[in-house]
Amino acid sequence: MNSAWLVWLGLVRLGYVEHADELARRVAETIGSEELHEYYNPYTGRGMGAPDFAWSALALEIVDPDPAAASSYLR
Repeated sequence: MNSAWLVWLGLVRLGYVEHADELARRVAETIGSEELHEYYNPYTGRGMGAPDFAWSALALEIVDPDPAAASSYLR
């Protein structure tokens, strides 16, 4: 999930909003059906590894982003 968040953040910052939205939709569907896990099978989306893993909570930022995500947090 942390890798998906980094890709999503890059898409947002580079202006690929449609692609970022598609990634957010797919992440939300996966979390919705498989719940929180350490990682997910990239082909099937099946949750794998430790259940209730904290990295999966990054999905919340992908689905309901902070408006500041569109620019660098570094000033």
